[in-house]
Amino acid sequence: GSSAIFGDNDKIILGDGADLQIYHDSLNSYIADTGTGDLKLTGAGNISIENSTLGTNSAVFDTTGGIDFYWSGAGDGKRLEILGYGATVTGDLYVSGDLFTGGEGKIGEDVTTRNLDVTGISTLRGNLSVAGVTTFTGSNVYFPGAAYSIQWDKATSKFKFDDSAQLVFGSASGGDMKLFHQSGNSTIRNETG
Repeated sequence: GSSAIFGDNDKIILGDGADLQIYHDSLNSYIADTGTGDLKLTGAGNISIENSTLGTNSAVFDTTGGIDFYWSGAGDGKRLEILGYGATVTGDLYVSGDLFTGGEGKIGEDVTTRNLDVTGISTLRGNLSVAGVTTFTGSNVYFPGAAYSIQWDKATSKFKFDDSAQLVFGSASGGDMKLFHQSGNSTIRNETG
């Protein structure tokens, strides 16, 4: 084949107003859209951004709709995949500002956060470990049990226990002391002597 050779800063210029320019300036290569309108890259197949050896992807824009972004350093591989229903991140995701979820936010595995501000109903499954102050600013906080529940009623500043729900003190397997109300009777019971 044949080649057209251009020196540094020599440009291929397209358009009546020098709208599209392709050139190299001795350090970097440019595709510059200097006119009006958008710079559009189109392809019958996927559009890939790769390294100079054409062996490692940085980004792939799939003609079927997906977009993939890759990391090519140590532990290389796909890191962000944009799909029809949302996005998948492989590895850790660090957010320096606020993180908002418009739908049902699900967080799996271990989560470390400095501040977690939740508006609406939140269901926490598994263990919750809180280091520091926990503040509930809603109207009520519910603690549902297998048979009975406890509620913090903000309006009256009271914990409310369902009948038969127990307040238990002590380290014995069933508790050393129990406080509860059941069938019209209130009970304070010492279980260990």
